[in-house]
Amino acid sequence: MAEKSDAPPVVAADVPDPDQVPVRHVSGAFSVITGGTIMLNLMSDRLGMRLDGTLYTDPIIAARLRMDLEMARLIRDQLDAHLSGLSATRSPDQKPN
Repeated sequence: MAEKSDAPPVVAADVPDPDQVPVRHVSGAFSVITGGTIMLNLMSDRLGMRLDGTLYTDPIIAARLRMDLEMARLIRDQLDAHLSGLSATRSPDQKPN
């Protein structure tokens, strides 16, 4: 595993957030590394119905992210910070979701 980035998380409050950017709920991920590019594919479950009325889930690609190693480290550091904060605020008798 690569070393964590020492740089503080970047917060850009003045970055435009257009309404056309889709928000996706993801339930899985897989990645491929090719050279210096990390290709992260985020998956979701699409609900379907068979002719007999039974429901099934169909895994689909919800988003594709392409990044270099430094961006992957920044995302990892952001997730670590958020997860650490969630873990620290949970009382000992609570179970994680």
